[in-house]
Amino acid sequence: MNHLLLITAAGLSGFSLTTVSISFANAAAEQAMAFRCYDRATGALVAESAADITTTQVSCRPIAANDSDREPQGLAARRSINLARGTAVKLNGGLSAYRPASCMFAGATDNPCLTIEDGAFLFNIPGGPPGWEQTGDPPSVQTILKIAADGRSVLDEVYNGPPQNN
Repeated sequence: MNHLLLITAAGLSGFSLTTVSISFANAAAEQAMAFRCYDRATGALVAESAADITTTQVSCRPIAANDSDREPQGLAARRSINLARGTAVKLNGGLSAYRPASCMFAGATDNPCLTIEDGAFLFNIPGGPPGWEQTGDPPSVQTILKIAADGRSVLDEVYNGPPQNN
């Protein structure tokens, strides 16, 4: 059970009198509870609900109402974006020669460069020389990377070359 501990102390100069008050409050009662629900097969975020809607296809976990992490897979998704972006930059000659699309600097929610496939993060990253997006030029490079579900390792460098029509 979560409890909030509040300690206040007051002292008087020249006296050793100290007043301490301790109060406990059930932190869970102060926060509205909600659930974040994921597809069991893909790990993709499929719903946020006020009720636990766990089924054989969907797994729900409680979240705090003030939880600002609204991205699929939480930290793993952010970690995977960082790893994929850094890997694409390295594969294409570094930042002096290459810039990934702006989607690689965004969050995971509704990211057009990110899909979840077989429980892993699949990134389809357009890129080009520095400034290509700002000047309206089309991408000159396409990098497709598969990142582990925990976001810590590159599983496969699927493609790195001229843009393909897929």
